[in-house]
Amino acid sequence: MNPEVSYKRFLQVFKIWEGELNHYTLEELCRKPHVDSWSLGQVYLHLIDSFEEFRESKLDKCLQSNENHKKKKNFRGFLVLTLLKSFPPVKIKFPTTESTAFNPVQPESKEEIREGLQQVKNRMGEYRGLLIKNKDQGKAPHPVLSYLDGNEWYMLSGLHFQHHLRQKKRLDLFLGKSY
Repeated sequence: MNPEVSYKRFLQVFKIWEGELNHYTLEELCRKPHVDSWSLGQVYLHLIDSFEEFRESKLDKCLQSNENHKKKKNFRGFLVLTLLKSFPPVKIKFPTTESTAFNPVQPESKEEIREGLQQVKNRMGEYRGLLIKNKDQGKAPHPVLSYLDGNEWYMLSGLHFQHHLRQKKRLDLFLGKSY
């Protein structure tokens, strides 16, 4: 998928996350349905942190060299990025890690979330331009999908926001909200 299409799709789902943030209090954003589950605020921070810690570094790697350009994505990568153009509707559990992307803390304020979202949106806009200009890209490994080029990592960023809408819907039900 080309970066223009990926960016338009990203903006569609991003507007949901950005706009609906206004409907929650900080207390609601920090409320968890279970001790071992995430609050909605943690989901927001996961989306922000995982872009900054993981996807952004992979995009940079793809744009800075053509390393691994002959390597391929595996069948799961083909399924997610080519056939479905989405993640399967299943919960994904990552092992415990020190990374805030996969072990998010509670937000300190709604402004923290707003600023993080704005940074992701700005970076996605910048990467769109870089990807359009740079056709000679390398590939960087994904732990599940194998080797992806910059356009695929870029597309994956939007798919990640889309994937977590299912989790947001469950948390909205828990909070007694419906949008």
